[in-house]
Amino acid sequence: MAKKLNVIVKKMPANYGAFIEEVDGFVITRKTLNQIINDLPQAIKFHIEALNDYEIQPWMLQEIEFTYHYDIDSLLDKYQGILNQANISRITGINESLLRQYVLGIKKPGKKQIIRIQEKLHTFAGELSNVNIRQ
Repeated sequence: MAKKLNVIVKKMPANYGAFIEEVDGFVITRKTLNQIINDLPQAIKFHIEALNDYEIQPWMLQEIEFTYHYDIDSLLDKYQGILNQANISRITGINESLLRQYVLGIKKPGKKQIIRIQEKLHTFAGELSNVNIRQ
């Protein structure tokens, strides 16, 4: 069974950064979000190989899967061309202007807003997963 690791992805002014909650001291930065996602498996493997024997935990010898947690900026970049602020506004019911302020860092969404955005996106994804197309 694969060990699931939580990857926290953040957009920064000039690049993207990510860290893994379960791995102390591990950070990866890249110019693009796709580079983070593509390079992460090799980077964590390299990090684990560099640990001292006493630092290695049993799960580090297993197969690893990643669960990504995005900030709103990274989420919009990840699904650029598919989801934009207007689409997310329609899906979540949150004012597009407020979403823009979140993306620009003028305001930060509170925990309730983050949960609302996440739940509405999951609902939308669930609806899409139930779509059947016939000829």
